[in-house]
Amino acid sequence: MRELLEPNTFLLYIIVCSYREDSFLKIGRTRNIYNRIKNIQTGCPHEISNVFVITSEFEYEEEIIGLEGVIHKLIDKYQMKGEWYLATEDFFQIFNKLLERLNNCDLSDYVFEYQKLFSLDEVEILFHSHNYIIYELIMPIRPNQIVKGREMRDLIDIYKR
Repeated sequence: MRELLEPNTFLLYIIVCSYREDSFLKIGRTRNIYNRIKNIQTGCPHEISNVFVITSEFEYEEEIIGLEGVIHKLIDKYQMKGEWYLATEDFFQIFNKLLERLNNCDLSDYVFEYQKLFSLDEVEILFHSHNYIIYELIMPIRPNQIVKGREMRDLIDIYKR
């Protein structure tokens, strides 16, 4: 476990809630993870079970904006409503492969195949290597405190819990 985020760090979040046998994910971006979790929990009929964030060593806001857009477009077949997705084992395998390919600058083929689909920020993400890292946040999160988390190798572990 380590100190992870200073207050107001711009990041991509993955919030997981479960109902019976199913799990659902909300993917988005925020500067205030505490307020975002609080707002989502207010509107979600199921308790939030896990919160993950994806950060980049470069901490460019455009990187997170582009990453969110790319993810939403490449995993759209799992979309339920808005930014909520059905969390299946297949979803997590595709998501992990997507992050691995993004980190290795191995998605340029998508730009040519789906060029009209991506914005300029998203094309930038697809053409450069990155160092996106997934962290599971240690709950509860308090307002205006440094968030603690543990690095995850991939998200498939969520599905197997």
